[in-house]
Amino acid sequence: MPAALALLTTVLGVGLEQTVQWKYGAAGVIGLLLLSIGIRARNPTVSSIGAVMLAALVTGPPCDTAPPGPSSVGDVSP
Repeated sequence: MPAALALLTTVLGVGLEQTVQWKYGAAGVIGLLLLSIGIRARNPTVSSIGAVMLAALVTGPPCDTAPPGPSSVGDVSP
């Protein structure tokens, strides 16, 4: 049973890392790395920095939005 639990934990960890990397890029991976290192080392400063990085990425504006273009309201085409 412990081997199955270790395998499940590893698969979930890798899946979470890949999801964060896909959605938030390198900054997300660095934030997740700092958070996990801080938790394992029981260092609140490092884990707090990682948590703040992830929170800033999650609550920030999405990177893939295009800037607003000219409005089509009142646009008269020749």
